[in-house]
Amino acid sequence: MKRKEKILSAVFIGCIIVPALTVFSKNEFTNESQKEVSISENPLANVTIEMLTNLPSHRADGIPSTLPDSTFSVHFNITNLSTQEIRQLEIFPETNDYGFILNPFNDTKETLTINESWITEDYIIETNSQNGVPSSSLDLAIVLDQSGSMGDEIDALTNKLIDVIDEVSLKVPDLKISLILFGGGKSNPYIYPNLVYPLTYDIESIVDVLSSTTASGSNEPWGDALWVAQNRLNWRENVVKLIVLITDEPCDGGEVIGDGFNEDYDGQSLYNLFEELEEDKFILCTIAASGSNSLTQKQLKSGAEYTSGTYIILGGEGPQTGDIPEIIGELIVTYAVEIDFKITLTLSHLNNLDNIESTKKTFVILLDELPPEIDSWVYLSEDFVTDEKHINIMTEVKDVTGTAFVEIYYKTDTINFWVIANASKVFNYSYILSIPYLQTYKKIYYQIFSKDWLNNEVLTEIYEVDLLALENKELINPGKRKEYVLIPNQSIVCKLVGDDSFPSFGIIFSKYLDSFNVLSADINDSTIILNNENIPFQTVLVKENHVVKVSLIAQDYARIIITNVIPQVLSFKEETTKEIDETDALLFSIDNKFTDEKVRSLIADSQIVQTNIIVFNSSNWEHISTGSSEVILPEEELYILIYAEYHTGEILISFNYEEENNPYDHYWTEASNYWPMYVPLLCLAIIGTIIKRKRR
Repeated sequence: MKRKEKILSAVFIGCIIVPALTVFSKNEFTNESQKEVSISENPLANVTIEMLTNLPSHRADGIPSTLPDSTFSVHFNITNLSTQEIRQLEIFPETNDYGFILNPFNDTKETLTINESWITEDYIIETNSQNGVPSSSLDLAIVLDQSGSMGDEIDALTNKLIDVIDEVSLKVPDLKISLILFGGGKSNPYIYPNLVYPLTYDIESIVDVLSSTTASGSNEPWGDALWVAQNRLNWRENVVKLIVLITDEPCDGGEVIGDGFNEDYDGQSLYNLFEELEEDKFILCTIAASGSNSLTQKQLKSGAEYTSGTYIILGGEGPQTGDIPEIIGELIVTYAVEIDFKITLTLSHLNNLDNIESTKKTFVILLDELPPEIDSWVYLSEDFVTDEKHINIMTEVKDVTGTAFVEIYYKTDTINFWVIANASKVFNYSYILSIPYLQTYKKIYYQIFSKDWLNNEVLTEIYEVDLLALENKELINPGKRKEYVLIPNQSIVCKLVGDDSFPSFGIIFSKYLDSFNVLSADINDSTIILNNENIPFQTVLVKENHVVKVSLIAQDYARIIITNVIPQVLSFKEETTKEIDETDALLFSIDNKFTDEKVRSLIADSQIVQTNIIVFNSSNWEHISTGSSEVILPEEELYILIYAEYHTGEILISFNYEEENNPYDHYWTEASNYWPMYVPLLCLAIIGTIIKRKRR
């Protein structure tokens, strides 16, 4: 089939599937007197509910915050956006254990006309100081996918979980941990109880299990795994019950959740399970591993939202696979110490059949009596021309209610007094302070003071940094790459090292097409090679046995990759395998000028490794396209840069006709939708029937 015909077929299939998926979308509304009605028939589906309060918020999501043992007021704004008048409305608010309503009452309204808003009376809320204090006890169940693509996640937990838990136990001393595995051959913990490890204080026993766990196979019935976590673990009474689910695949059907062992189940029983977890006061936090598709992300986000947990997606500019242990540690501290106060509002009305229909919405108010958490490090930067250097104190300050300011106190081994300076916010939680670096400095001492918007404050210990140890320049050898985070107006300097026998190419590019300035010089020749501004891509030639110095500076926060690579020739219909890790980069020269009508592509993929592929015109290094696993090639002479996006191992590289290349669909990060196998077959059958009738 030609490519145009493929595209037309895909469009036709999309027209069939989208309405069908809408029919099976989740219904959040219940009918207490008769069978469940569809969202389109229930006018409450088009009613907005907004909570208004006198509490401040300094968060992007607008969630307000307050100190424990405080009093505040809330009221609700309800707007009818449906196409019909709604009658006999009634609201009933309830709170969780961390507060109560001083003046509880049911507010009612006879009718709410189309586009009319109803603002309720004020409810006076008081937080409960006894229930709202930091918890000293928490039970954690790690529900972990052990299928074939999860090797790096398992390794990260094996290598770092003990250290993270040891640190967390200082804040949460009474912590028990369980592990529930799913996925692979014997995939379902509902059937195989040996996949369930009960809650224990012995974290080393959990890590021993992880160290002997091998990622293999497929089938991910994590709905059943969550059901097992809810119903078969030895949870304690009156402690925080936290479940952390880690997977990169949608829920497969199982014994309890789903319709048997079919793949990619997204039915009602899964969402009913989320509701049951919320009712039993479980907190479900979900982590979408790298490579997860849109259905996986939708399901994991829904699970976290139902239980007021946290949803985290790995990859991109966010946290990475290696950060999973630290993420779990932060979740433990967050939910054991910083308590969420919740108000659940039930809104009901009488429908045209005089039956009660209702919906619920939960609002969160953060109770925070903890100071900000601080992480910091020091690096050097320098001016490319003058070699003037700066000491950069980089600080990440995280707080649930937001940070008001960050101050840094510092001195050097040659200065006997402390200097106080405000750090500048550069990105999200990141702050920076740059100090001129004099050659007489050997050490710097600093500590950080910060305060959140509720006036919870922290002053760190005094840190000591050996500046001479930071002087070593980063060298990038042929076949290697490094990734840098550029702070606005700060220069990063690195050196590309020439090969003994062949010239190499230094390829500098922004991962997310941010612009930056680049200045480079050949140290051996004492000549400036490049001096370009505001570009997302740049290439520099590195001669044999020469060293090229590169300086980068960005106008805004940017993530830059620098590679130093020697091109290899790849012929048409040639296949090769290469071992690749996170520091490797491969460059291939391809002649894709051809006369046949078939489309050609390059694949760089394996079941384990997800790659990024960047295509350049070999004559002028113009950037043509970027893809994952496979790229369609234009009729030109090309350079193809390949590096691992996540995971490491062996990849197959093939330059062939498009239909001959067969990448693993699981790792196509651009393929964001889920298409069951029976739907394309059904659509092809429909097309065949239409063609047959036309011929008659």
